Amino acid sequence: MANTRRIPLTFAPEGPNEESLAAIAEGDAFLASGQGGRFANGRDLMEAATA
Repeated sequence: MANTRRIPLTFAPEGPNEESLAAIAEGDAFLASGQGGRFANGRDLMEAATA
């Protein structure tokens, strides 16, 4: 801002960072494996998260 004397403004979406890309790849691999998840439903997930 100091160099250009304007507010940098872009409407272009930011790409995912390395950690997000790794999580996306992990999720894709899990879904492709056909394995079941740890929780049968959202309630089980929330109970485990708040235990």
